[in-house]
Amino acid sequence: MPVDPGAPPTPAELEAWCREHLGSYKIPRLVEFIDVLPRNEMQKVDKKSLRKPYWGEGRTIGG
Repeated sequence: MPVDPGAPPTPAELEAWCREHLGSYKIPRLVEFIDVLPRNEMQKVDKKSLRKPYWGEGRTIGG
């Protein structure tokens, strides 16, 4: 979704855009806005720390 940094979309606008442009199985159930993405030692986005609050203990990807 193209975004103007001075006027970020509201959750409702983001949901409407997703419904218009994505398949139903790709529409996120939850949207959370954060100011800064966490980074790992290699300066890549730390996806594990982003998932942690939403995934149960011991849950892994790919087995």
